[in-house]
Amino acid sequence: MKISNRLIFLFIIFLINTPLYGQKVDRFWGFFEPGIENDIAKIQKYGVDLGKDPTIIMWYAAWGNNYYPDFPLLKCQNLWNAGYMPHIVWEPSMGVDQVLNGSLDNKLKKYGQDIATYGGPVVLRWGHEFNGDWYPWSISNGVLVPASKWIKAYKYVHDKITEAGGTNALWAWSPNVGNGAKNNQDVLEYWPGDNYVDWIAIDGYDWNTTWGGGSFSQIYGPIYTKMVNNFPGLPIMVGEFSTAKTGIAKAEWVTAFFNQWLNDFPQIKAINWFNIDKEADWRFNSDAKTLEAFRKGVQSPLISDDVTTLAGLLIGSQIYISGQSEVVGGEDTLLYHLSSFADGWLANWSSTGNSVLIGDITNDSILVNWGCDPDTIKCEIKNGNKSVLLSFHPTIKEFTINSQLFVAPNDTAILAYIERSSNSKYEWNLPDGVSITGKKDTNSLILNWSDKTDTLKLKMTNDCGSFYYSKILYVEGLYSYPDPSKAHEIPGIIESSDYDYGGQGIAYYDYDPVNLGSGRNEGVDTELNDNGETIGWTESGEWTNYSIDVLKPGRYFTELRVASQNGGGQLSILVNDSVRLSHIPINSTGSYSTFKSIYPGYIDFEKGDTLMKYLIEAKGFNIGRIIITEEDTIPPSIPSIASVYAGRTSISIKWNRTVDNHIMLGYDVLINDILMKSTTDTLAVISGLTSNTYYEVKIRAKDIQGNESTSGITNISTLITSINTTQLEGVEVYPNPMDNYFVLKVPSSLINEIFSIIDLRGIVISEQRITANETSIDISSFKPGIYLLKINRRSQLILKM
Repeated sequence: MKISNRLIFLFIIFLINTPLYGQKVDRFWGFFEPGIENDIAKIQKYGVDLGKDPTIIMWYAAWGNNYYPDFPLLKCQNLWNAGYMPHIVWEPSMGVDQVLNGSLDNKLKKYGQDIATYGGPVVLRWGHEFNGDWYPWSISNGVLVPASKWIKAYKYVHDKITEAGGTNALWAWSPNVGNGAKNNQDVLEYWPGDNYVDWIAIDGYDWNTTWGGGSFSQIYGPIYTKMVNNFPGLPIMVGEFSTAKTGIAKAEWVTAFFNQWLNDFPQIKAINWFNIDKEADWRFNSDAKTLEAFRKGVQSPLISDDVTTLAGLLIGSQIYISGQSEVVGGEDTLLYHLSSFADGWLANWSSTGNSVLIGDITNDSILVNWGCDPDTIKCEIKNGNKSVLLSFHPTIKEFTINSQLFVAPNDTAILAYIERSSNSKYEWNLPDGVSITGKKDTNSLILNWSDKTDTLKLKMTNDCGSFYYSKILYVEGLYSYPDPSKAHEIPGIIESSDYDYGGQGIAYYDYDPVNLGSGRNEGVDTELNDNGETIGWTESGEWTNYSIDVLKPGRYFTELRVASQNGGGQLSILVNDSVRLSHIPINSTGSYSTFKSIYPGYIDFEKGDTLMKYLIEAKGFNIGRIIITEEDTIPPSIPSIASVYAGRTSISIKWNRTVDNHIMLGYDVLINDILMKSTTDTLAVISGLTSNTYYEVKIRAKDIQGNESTSGITNISTLITSINTTQLEGVEVYPNPMDNYFVLKVPSSLINEIFSIIDLRGIVISEQRITANETSIDISSFKPGIYLLKINRRSQLILKM
């Protein structure tokens, strides 16, 4: 990574003045607060109030929804000149597909050029908390983004910025302390490579009683250990954190944090406090005791407020080992060297395995004779009591036979080879009817093929043992993609872009021989979208074939992902040239990049079914994946009614959301067994009813395959047109309508009389004697509805409960 002259100067200052490890002044603090990056005076006031300046100022910058702001050049210059390191949390809110399809290349180039113009150090934390399931770069439309795809996007952005000159950017690889519930990928699967990371930046919060938490050590300990074990010497920062505790407990947590950080986490060099009242009051100045605890913490003599020292540490992290990242067991004289090296520093190279180091281990480069097993090359560079520990993790190369996948019958001059390995011997095994031109004991052959599909085999022997490889060469025809030997399984998921091998007229038919998008270099028009690769630019009459393997014959439900700007499209699905789903309408989803699920129905698959076909009958839509699942006969859970309220001619019903083993569709609201409304919500208002009338209310849940739950049922009566409080002379009831009780007030002449509460069916619900002018009546056990109050069964008063 190229270092600007200004950064080299800072690095020299760092080499002279700053120890790196141990109980030295090598810790730094910073924070995020909305708008703080624009208010240097406020930052300076925090420094005065706390007794020590922050060195890092962090803020969030989102890209997406047609909003792609330029690099904040002036803002960063102002902060750096005032003594603060800019730290940008760069959020790709549009997801990774738009990065990888190249549509943002010009914007990325401009961003990198502006970083170069700025010239100072800036931390870029791109696509943070990638191992979660709450951001669109982690999970898109309910589908988990593969770690490999996130890495591809991260490296793509990094390389575009670097190519444009933004080599002064410092890249922070930023996992969360724990994975999201829907993300089962190990955090190490997201590692983009040593040369792509300057700092590890870990995010994690003490959510207290909301989502759990604990001390700083409990939250950060496991992932910190994992990072140190796998990336020794690489500096770590806390990307963002805080505690949701309040009062004295919060102040105590802050005090404990500083003790734990400074004593138990030597590789964490910087922390960034999330200073905002949001889901909780995360601020370090939320109350006087917490502020005092934070003030005492940052005043530790181990914490520096010198941004030059911080810059030196950051730039120091840009020294890395470079060399061959894939190695062959037993390979000789591999060169590894340091990306930069300063006079006065001594190197000390070593390895953790059985590789042999050749030459002076104190130079800035070393030759290595690789062993037979995985190994790690390490180099500790020292200058007095200052040291940096670097490591490099090459992988053992996986050999494969390289050749074309498909051949014409009796084809000639076919090249087949395996990458050459020093000190290896080769022994090829040819199929019947296949001959070669040239020698057979080399790593490369020229083949004359037969008229059938067959397997080419190779035995490679070297000092590490014997290794066996094979490669199937297929005679041209229709084969499953991406693996010609394995058809798409039913049930399962089939990506639309995974149409068969075979070419125009065999695997597909497309009007234009050129791919109008990106992806496979064939006529079918594919592009990155919907967290995968989709087919677009459809025309009537086009089709694609998919080889299938029906694991279990039966009736299967289909879910199809589609996108259309104007609607009007139409698709049929054929199996073994028999139409199984015909004239599927494709309505507008809002745009060609807005994919939604449609459910066209069931397909009956038989054991002999081997080929599925999409036939475009009317153009104007894009096709994503198809999800084929077994027929579902299990209904959703029964809805439980949470509340029912009656008006004079309406009823408002609320119920609890149900669960289903597959996909919920929605709910039916029935009044006296008549369907009144279908909804996906859990609240409905039914109007047009008759006042002073009993109704039976049912809520029925339905799933996407038409299964219906038995109903949640309740009874309620609508209100009468008016509530009469004057039919019993001298009698008052309040409140009316009422909740859990009411007060009955009567003249003295009615004391000792019997009063009754009767429902509209004429059934006496409660009956007792009046013993005082005012009596409080408990009705908490009554169901909501309309009741009659009668005294001596002669007169009546309407009650609403």
